[in-house]
Amino acid sequence: AACTLNGTFSLTTAGGSRTVVVTARDALGNVLTTSGESFVARLSIVVDGTRVYAPDGVVTDNLNGTYSISLTATRAGTYTLDVTRSNQHITGSPNTNFVVPPGAVVAAKCTVTGGGLRGGLINTALPLTLEARDEYSNLVTTLSGASLFTVEFSPAATSSTGTSAGTITAGKVAATYTYAAAQETSPFVTITVKYSGTIVNSGAAYTNIKIVSSLGGASARQTVVVATGSDTVALTTSSSAVTATSSVDAPATLHIQARNSEGLDLTGASGDPAATDFQVTAVGPQDKAATISAAAGGTYAVSMSI
Repeated sequence: AACTLNGTFSLTTAGGSRTVVVTARDALGNVLTTSGESFVARLSIVVDGTRVYAPDGVVTDNLNGTYSISLTATRAGTYTLDVTRSNQHITGSPNTNFVVPPGAVVAAKCTVTGGGLRGGLINTALPLTLEARDEYSNLVTTLSGASLFTVEFSPAATSSTGTSAGTITAGKVAATYTYAAAQETSPFVTITVKYSGTIVNSGAAYTNIKIVSSLGGASARQTVVVATGSDTVALTTSSSAVTATSSVDAPATLHIQARNSEGLDLTGASGDPAATDFQVTAVGPQDKAATISAAAGGTYAVSMSI
């Protein structure tokens, strides 16, 4: 039977449902008014190189030659819809552009990342990334205002300022917040982040954030590399080896974040390491050339060909 697939190939939001219709036809294209055909419908999406499947579609025989298929998915992204009969694709299948957008922002699901959660230097901007997420933890890419996020310190700072550091990218707001207060008996503070007045991170504050008056020098064992991919990259400084390793795909740009012995990000002060203090080697079939240059906030860009 030359069956056909029709409908709107998208969900309104993640977690919603969409019904598409299969029309059973004979070899000449005539609609079969009898019932009893069997169809399998599956939505799938590739995540980090692995194909992940949503629950199978629910097929309803309408007893008139058409079959309604109810589809749902909770992960936002672009899916492939496969509809088969006797393990054979029907006309219109596969559809490789079934779109599932994220839902509305849910404060409890929003998260915060960045070196500022480990701590930093008093009176110096703490870098944070505020992530707007929906009920299913998808990044909400259509977020319209960074001002919906607020940050509070405890103990309260004598002066606390926060600024958005650029555009909103894929639901992530790059922001900096400065903690300015007299040194407390304990150097640890708590940061509470809110979205539209509601605490994020399932209602939990971020605790044990260390604010210090001096960061000191860089520690090779705490310095980290940010990268993804396949070849292993090992870093050393002039004094000792960095324990962290990462991997990259060619061509690669790595980012080194210099940290002190307590794991706090260095901020680009005069005492930070020079770019020439780092050496980069990549394990592979041939030697790899690397260029290292200082960037902002205690970071270093490493460009290499792999």
